[in-house]
Parts: sequence; structure tokens; C-alpha cells
Amino acid sequence: MAASPPPALICAGGIAAIVTRPTQTTTTCVVPSDRVLIETGTSAQTVSAPGASYAFTSYPNAEIRIGTALRNVEVDLFTPVLFHSSGETASGDTGAGIKTVFSQTSAWAWGASLSGTFPTGTNPAVAPHGLGSVNAGTATLNVNAEASLGPIFSVAATLGQQVDAAPIASGGAQHYASTVPSLEFTASLGHGATAFAEAWLQSDGEGPATGTHRWLDGGLQKDIGSMQFDLEYGLSNAVAPAPGQGPIARRYAGFGISRLF
Repeated sequence: MAASPPPALICAGGIAAIVTRPTQTTTTCVVPSDRVLIETGTSAQTVSAPGASYAFTSYPNAEIRIGTALRNVEVDLFTPVLFHSSGETASGDTGAGIKTVFSQTSAWAWGASLSGTFPTGTNPAVAPHGLGSVNAGTATLNVNAEASLGPIFSVAATLGQQVDAAPIASGGAQHYASTVPSLEFTASLGHGATAFAEAWLQSDGEGPATGTHRWLDGGLQKDIGSMQFDLEYGLSNAVAPAPGQGPIARRYAGFGISRLF
């Protein structure tokens, strides 16, 4: 009797295994060698604050992920995000990164990613509501893990450490550290459809020495061949950006398209 073939690795699940948007949790798996994945989307966010509420849209939120000849390594490029609010448009920064899978089986995988942004966007002094660039570089280190809980359910988590930047009144920017843990549960709905729910935190969520933003989000994903479509909604608690200022809460809705080439 011929021996049964070994079970497929967890990252061998096609486009569903490697698309990382729209969640904060970063998918552990990388783009295969000689393939390119483009993830893009748009979102509409409402910022609620006493006497200063506003809304903005952002697009294309694009990430170009390139599989390399190195085993389990991809290179990532981030295009500038455009922010539109109050009839004005501002641009964010460009970025780049690298991602790898350290180990995987048919049931679990773990790895890490490192990325940074470069100050190429709109000056915050002229951007609506301070959107756009902060004229300073940032960096993010993520440790990612995921596990299958059976044929329907799976769980994933990311522990992120960020070096963020915030504009200061005297000009320039102030760098500060921010910790971002996240936990995501997914459920297969059949026919290439998946539902997800996620909870995540961001310390210093509105800038240095501010409170922790607590986020909840969820949505649906649908795979059609080499493409994936997503819909999502999320909201946060209220955090004061500075002592004596009113707390800021956020909520958003978005959709996106990813394509594997």
C-alpha cells in the first residue's frame, strides 16, 4: 500500500493564506517565489471629538508584496495613501519592508516582518486635520503567528512594536514607541468565503503619552480565482490626545481588492 502524502503546509492555501488586509493582524505566510501580490482598498473614517468631529476617506492603501528567490522571504513596497477631507487632499508617506516565515507545519506557522516609512507626503502644517505625512520616518517590527483550529476555524495573532512620529507645535516631529498586540479569529463559510473578527490595542493611540486605543473590527472576505475581495467595519474607544483635551473616538468602514500575479 502506498504511503499517504504528507498534509499540505498551512501556507499552501492559495491567496486566502497570504492576503494580509484588511486586519491589523499580519498574515504569517509570505508570497511565493516569482509571484507578486497587490493589495489595495479604500476606507471612510469618522473621528468623533468634542466640537471637532470630522470624516475622511483614504485610498488606495496599496501594498505590493514580492516573492523572492530566498526561501520564505518577501519584499514589500507601500505606496502613499491619499487622505481626502473637507474638500482637501493630503498624501501619506512611502514605505518598504521585508517579511519571513521562520517555521510552519500543516497546523501552525510563525514569522516576523520589519517595515518603515519615509517622509515623502504632504506637510502636516497644510494638510486638512493634520492628515498626511508627519515629516519623519517610522518603523514597525511584527512577530506573527497563526494556527488552524480545524476545517472551519483558525486563529492568528501579531505582536507589534512601532516607532511612531507625531508633529509638534514648534515644528518638526517627536518620535515615540507604541505597542500593538492583536488577535484575530476567522471562520470558513464555504465557497471561498471567510468571516473574521479581531480585537487589538495600540498604546499611545493618539500620540506620545496618550491613552490606549482599543479596537474591534470584523468583516467578510471572498476568494475568486487569483483575487480576493473584502468588506470590513471597525470602531475604537475614546482617548484624549493631550491633558485637558476632549477624548477622540474613531470608527471606519472599508472595502478592498487583492490580486495575485
